[in-house]
Amino acid sequence: MNDNNKANAWGLNETLLQSYRNSSYIVQSILLAVGALISEKNVFAVIATLSIIQLLFFARVISVRRIIVDFYKFSLYDKYDKNGSFEEEIYLKDKKLRKKINKQENISNSRKIFSSTRGILDLVVPLIFLIIWGALSFLVFGANIFSLISLFVLLVSAICLLIIHIFS
Repeated sequence: MNDNNKANAWGLNETLLQSYRNSSYIVQSILLAVGALISEKNVFAVIATLSIIQLLFFARVISVRRIIVDFYKFSLYDKYDKNGSFEEEIYLKDKKLRKKINKQENISNSRKIFSSTRGILDLVVPLIFLIIWGALSFLVFGANIFSLISLFVLLVSAICLLIIHIFS
């Protein structure tokens, strides 16, 4: 792959990553606005559930796209393509190989996860959405068993977000 194609692939995948983030935040904002206006508990529960599912789904999509961006960003294609068969798909799906290459390239999980932009956009913002949903749940359901259940679900969702973000 020549440098021009590599640069184009990096730019395209970076653009896709940004559009996935933007789409996720737009959907979350709309669902939060609707959730804040709903006082019917059953409808609120459905909207909150859809929102959490969407948040976790997009977290996984964004995580995968971030790996593909790294593939092109660090020029891994040129460095590891010995026989013309090393492609982004291999880097994406083979965790052992990816871990080995990341170690050789000094691409650490902490650098990927907690770089200022990635950490804020891919982890902190979704966690803030979950916190807001928790506060809304408490307002809608009051201090009862439904609030505790919804807070538990939000806590489990936050843990899932961390797992998706850290172990991808």
